[in-house]
Amino acid sequence: MNIVRTFIHTNKDIHGKDCISEFLLPNIAENKPKFIGMTSGKSYDKGLVVGTSRKWDENILFNEFKKVKSVGLFGRKRKKQILKNYISQIPKIWKEYPDSIVELDNKLSLVRVESRTEFLNRTKPKPKSISKKVKESYLNLAQACLNEEQLSEFQSFVKTLKDYNGHWKYGTTLNFVNEFLNQKKIFLFLVLDWKAGIADLNWILNLAFEKNFNQKVELPSTDKYPERASVSYDNVFCNYKKVLNKSDFDISIIDTDSDQYVLVLHKASEKSLISESITGIELKEMKINCT
Repeated sequence: MNIVRTFIHTNKDIHGKDCISEFLLPNIAENKPKFIGMTSGKSYDKGLVVGTSRKWDENILFNEFKKVKSVGLFGRKRKKQILKNYISQIPKIWKEYPDSIVELDNKLSLVRVESRTEFLNRTKPKPKSISKKVKESYLNLAQACLNEEQLSEFQSFVKTLKDYNGHWKYGTTLNFVNEFLNQKKIFLFLVLDWKAGIADLNWILNLAFEKNFNQKVELPSTDKYPERASVSYDNVFCNYKKVLNKSDFDISIIDTDSDQYVLVLHKASEKSLISESITGIELKEMKINCT
């Protein structure tokens, strides 16, 4: 028995909101070019090639199949051989076409259909129009924070912006916007993992000062914090806020309910506008509590 590194799977993205996440086997009971869910016993026409790490062989999978569907008394040797061939085919497809949608032919052999991205772009609902208020709020943030050249580029982008909240790939409109900003190296939203170091915070703030305001501001030294302190360390953002305020700047943080901090660097005089605009893009502002 070997560890199986790849297998065929399904989930809500592939077969709709009523589908459970489960591994798939060929329908050896009826010899039909359909998959059978190893948990539900449901029939599926397509599956997704995924990475895994399972101690399976054709005998174990045969017994798993029997738990959800009757296999009959005859032809068991042939059915196990189909499962054995199935296991051997999957890594070959993964190597050439990772993250792909597959189906079964009449011989119960795997056939690639298309990439997962192509499949979801084709089958999932297209992003809906976004409200005028959300667009205006993104533009207000940009006008307060970006230089003229970057602002012009961002304004063109926002003209065609759609609502990506709940999108299979982006999850939120902000994530879609951030992908554009990253590609264009525009520092409107400064994204940091909660484990990012103080030096990372200084680096991204310095870039934003240079690119957006053509200024350089003295930031707190990393020496003031423990060697491995992250941006989540006590009062880090409060300390930075106080230092920035001395130079008539400020930071606001967008609450994305995730393991990231999304910062906005702006003039202190624009604080009210920034707060209103964060609400306008249908997100909340994370309060910086100074104790």
